[in-house]
Formats: sequence, C-alpha cells, structure tokens
Amino acid sequence: MCRAPGPAAIAGRSAVALRALRNSSCTACGVTGTGALELARFAELDLTSVALPRAGLAILPPDHYLPLADSLLNAGFTGVIGWRNPVPVSVAAIATFLLHTELVDNSRTPAEAVREVRRWFRNPDPSMLPPLLAGQAQRMDEVREDDWMALVYRGR
Repeated sequence: MCRAPGPAAIAGRSAVALRALRNSSCTACGVTGTGALELARFAELDLTSVALPRAGLAILPPDHYLPLADSLLNAGFTGVIGWRNPVPVSVAAIATFLLHTELVDNSRTPAEAVREVRRWFRNPDPSMLPPLLAGQAQRMDEVREDDWMALVYRGR
C-alpha cells in the first residue's frame, strides 16, 4: 500500500484507520505477523472484522502475502499484489518501483502490471530505473527466476 494523503490519515485508532481505508485509495500501514494492520501508537486493526466498500488495490511487501491477501480481499479490497515466498530486498525494491510505474504512469491493470514486471526481469533494462535501483539491476544475473516469478496478483 502507498502513502495516504496527509500524515494524520491513520492516527492509531481503529475508527480513524477505517475512515482512511474507506476514503482513500492510498494508505500506508505496517503489517503484524498475524496479518493485522499496524497503526500508530502500537495499535492494530484486525481485518477479519472489517467490511469496506469494494474498492482498492493493496501492494504487500515480501513475507506478508499469504497471511494478509485473503483478509484484505474479504475486507473489501478488489485486488492484492504480493510475493508467494520471501525474495531478496533488491528484487522487491526493483519490482515495487516497476509495479508503480506500470500502474500509475502506464495505466495498466494490476494483472497487466505484474505481467510487465515479470517481462522486465526476463530481460532487465537498468535504464528504466532510478540510479540507486539501476546499480542493483546490474547484478540481475544473481537473481533466480523463482524470485521474480513469486510476484503474484489476486483479485475479484
């Protein structure tokens, strides 16, 4: 998930967090080991008790897809992008940048964006990346196909 408009969008109380999730297409939260959203001041929001209007795409970091994808879909999100298994930080960083580029700049659907990111990893082109990520892309021969193929989309 990306940053919410305004620093106080999620202030640590469940009611505030729910309002932010309902009214914003872009909300940033951490994720607990049990799949709850981490809010400010050490509060948590268990998504199993949440019903949101059907809308929104969640992009999850590695290690959170399996415990959280179903909860987000059941809570009302229409799609979840994440990783089926842990991947190196460099792969996740490059893939996340490319995902946002495909979704926002190229107006692709989530499934199309995942497909384009996988296509990029088959034939990496560092010139498409900002300098810091381009340096990591120079070492793409170290990346296993299992890493970038772990990026998946589930949606309704």
